[in-house]
Amino acid sequence: MPMSGVRGIISSKDVRFLKYFALVQEEAAKRGKVFFIANGECHDYELGDLYLTEMCGWLVPEDRADEFEEIWRRGSKSWKDTIWGSEWMEYFVYEDFDEMALVEDGTIEISFRRYPDEGDPYE
Repeated sequence: MPMSGVRGIISSKDVRFLKYFALVQEEAAKRGKVFFIANGECHDYELGDLYLTEMCGWLVPEDRADEFEEIWRRGSKSWKDTIWGSEWMEYFVYEDFDEMALVEDGTIEISFRRYPDEGDPYE
C-alpha cells in the first residue's frame, strides 16, 4: 500500500487531493477497476475540503491490478520500456469531473474517457 494509504498514487502530502483521489478510486471500483495515476492535467478546482484535478492514467481491471502495479511502481522513467506502447495502453484513460455540476449544486460527477478521447467506455 502506498504511503498515502490510497492505491494508485505513489505519494501526496495534500490531504484535500487524497480525499478526491479516494473518490476517483470509488468510481473506478464501481466499474471493477483500479485507477493508477500517470499525471495531473492542470484542470483544478477547490470544493470545501477537496482539491479536484483532472488526471490521466490507467484504469486497470481489478484482477490485473497487482500485475500492473508492480510495473507502474518502478516509476515513470521505466514506463517507456514497460508500459508505453504495450498492452497496458489499452487501459489508458483521462479522468475528469463535471465542472458545471460542481458550480450548480456541488455534485461531484467523475468519469473516465479512453485515450484518444472516445468518451467514457464504462458508462
